[in-house]
Amino acid sequence: MPKYSIIWTNEAFDDLLQIEDFIGFDKAQKTIDKIIACVRQLEDFPLSGRIQPTQTRQEYRFLVEGNYKIIYSCRTGKVYINTIFDTRQDPDKLKV
Repeated sequence: MPKYSIIWTNEAFDDLLQIEDFIGFDKAQKTIDKIIACVRQLEDFPLSGRIQPTQTRQEYRFLVEGNYKIIYSCRTGKVYINTIFDTRQDPDKLKV
C-alpha cells in the first residue's frame, strides 16, 4: 500500500510557531518533535485517529500528543494537518 503524503496547512504551521512562543524554544523543540513523530504514523495509517465531532460535512480526525490535539483530514492519498490545538485552552476556541 502506498504511503499517504502529509500536507501541513498554514494554520497548523502557525500553531507550531505559537507553541514555540508560548513554552520557549528548547522545550518547544521536544514537543514539536513529538508532534511530528506522531503525525508520521498517518503516512501508513491515515485513519488511525478518532473522528473529531464537527458541524461541517468534512470529516476530521485527531491524534493526541501530550497536551496537543492534532486535527487532520484525509483526501485522495493525502493527509492534511489542519490545526494543532492546545487542549488546556477553552474547547470552544477549536475551529474546524
